[in-house]
Amino acid sequence: MIQISKRQALLFIVVLLAIIVVLNLLVPINHTVSSTAKVYPASEWIISRGIDGFIYSRHKDNVLGTDREYSTYQLERGDALSFKIDAEELKDQKVEKGDTLGIITSSELERNILEVERNIIDLESQIIVSETGEKKEVLEVLRQNLIFAEKEYIEQKKIYDRAEKQFQKDLISEQEFEIEKGKYELYKINIDKNKAELERYKTGLKPEEIKKLSVLLESYKKEYKLLCDKKEQFVFCSPINGLYQSSVNSDTLMIIADTSSYVFLFPVELSEAKYIKIGSDYEIVLPDLNYKFSCEINNLQKNTFLLNGRQAILLKTELSDPKLNIYPNMYFQCEVDLGKISLFEYIKTILMK
Repeated sequence: MIQISKRQALLFIVVLLAIIVVLNLLVPINHTVSSTAKVYPASEWIISRGIDGFIYSRHKDNVLGTDREYSTYQLERGDALSFKIDAEELKDQKVEKGDTLGIITSSELERNILEVERNIIDLESQIIVSETGEKKEVLEVLRQNLIFAEKEYIEQKKIYDRAEKQFQKDLISEQEFEIEKGKYELYKINIDKNKAELERYKTGLKPEEIKKLSVLLESYKKEYKLLCDKKEQFVFCSPINGLYQSSVNSDTLMIIADTSSYVFLFPVELSEAKYIKIGSDYEIVLPDLNYKFSCEINNLQKNTFLLNGRQAILLKTELSDPKLNIYPNMYFQCEVDLGKISLFEYIKTILMK
């Protein structure tokens, strides 16, 4: 039996520690982290609807992690909404910046525009007649307008009476009933307005009344411009070049994805985060695609979450390579080369897992 003296044992321990220290200093170990990355487009333009009657337009920048633009569109109470997508523009799924892809049609807005147009025409006619004295032709037009307004009212009253009975029997919704009721009240007001205009022409207008009409005419023209501007806002033109994507979510009306580059978002354990420096270049391997690339880790989210029972954070990088056959929402296994670490650090990372 070989006996080892205390001195020999101490010497052995010292030599072993010296070897470990030398290896730790002179033999760095390559440190690689494996994860699963999800692919996002560089940016997305999303049109959706809410249960509150709003239409939402959102231009989301996935590179910066923020919204470039966010807009809401609200219709009037009782208004009927129709969102039409231009299928011709989307037949090959490719979209150019500025393409008109959808239009919101508002029955209430259309009625308001038509009403203001009529008011402008009527006021201009009144002013011209009062200044030139040509009353006979205009009076006949006003009489015809009144007759037409009365016919509209009679027809709408029939529709309203029928809708009221259907609503009482729960055959139509409250919104549908409110629409017909609004039309009925509008046509009723239109008759009174046409009667008043006809009487004014019969009696003639004084200079101060003509001046008031001119002021009123200008206000109608301003209102008309505002309504037309609002109608123009209901025309949705793509702010980006990209691809049209369908959605399984019924509340999402349209998604346009900017695929000029892609964002890879992948989780790593919090214990690995200390080896990552924002703005530094790292080598990432995608084994599924047999693809390797160098990139900059441009974002490290500060909020943590649990991943397999351990705290983790999300890393983000951007990749632009048209040769890669990838699409938004795909998942890939990835390996991130975090560089060289010492033997002690390597052993420590293994023990923490």
